[in-house]
Amino acid sequence: GDVAPFVMELPNYRLPGMKNVAHLLWDKTKEFLQRAFTVIFVASLVIWFLQTFDFHFNMVENGEGSMLASVAGWIAPIFRPIGLGEWQIVTALVSGFMAKESVVATLEVLDAMPADGSMDSQVADVKSLLSEHIEGLSRLQDKTGLWHQLLDRPDTYLETSCTAIYTYCMAHAISKGWIDALTYGAQVLLAWNAAATKVNEQGQVEGTCVGTGMGFDPAFYAYRPVHRMAAHGYGPMIWATSEVRRMLAVSHPKMNDSAVHFYEKEQKTDKPIFSEDVTQEDILW
Repeated sequence: GDVAPFVMELPNYRLPGMKNVAHLLWDKTKEFLQRAFTVIFVASLVIWFLQTFDFHFNMVENGEGSMLASVAGWIAPIFRPIGLGEWQIVTALVSGFMAKESVVATLEVLDAMPADGSMDSQVADVKSLLSEHIEGLSRLQDKTGLWHQLLDRPDTYLETSCTAIYTYCMAHAISKGWIDALTYGAQVLLAWNAAATKVNEQGQVEGTCVGTGMGFDPAFYAYRPVHRMAAHGYGPMIWATSEVRRMLAVSHPKMNDSAVHFYEKEQKTDKPIFSEDVTQEDILW
């Protein structure tokens, strides 16, 4: 017989009332203030106190003699095999166990310490880890410029928010001189242009995975839905756009032979470029 048509009854969609929106916003804000903000505030306050005083409650001029340095110094050997054996970095990691957002607050507190060069070797270690991380991400980037929901599973869908986050991180690292623009600049532009296609005519960011809890199998993440109202896709898009603009202001991209290349210095010719040492007068055609 004939195939029965598929019928789905949809509810009536209406614009939400301002009272309902305000009530929802207040509930979410109150929940954050009660649960997350208290942990972040207390963690930041504790870090500040431990960094400012020694065990005799004398104020120290720098963090080296503080209670924080002593306690973190006892824990530091655990992290030394992975190159993170300094008390400043250990403090950020430990505080992150309480709330991931407090890592930022911790680093902001520690960043106020004088930059006397005593941490140069540790900074170099962190930069090395960053370079390895970005190299791994670059290998997993899809040909479209996006990254997959599960990074190493190309059979999962392409996701917007992670692409925007990686774009921001790579562009920021190039702007700071931590990674090479000649190596990664073109990938950043490919990623940003791909992410930009996910912004629709209404300014909504599409292709962002909805809020996700913890799962222990790939299918849990592979089948998470996407929605343009997933708020965590908007911030990374703004960050990525801003940082790409900053990256372009300090680097020298140029279209050459149908591909984007980054150069050490500005290239003012529109003819094929074979070497940065070749001047306009050297090109005969």
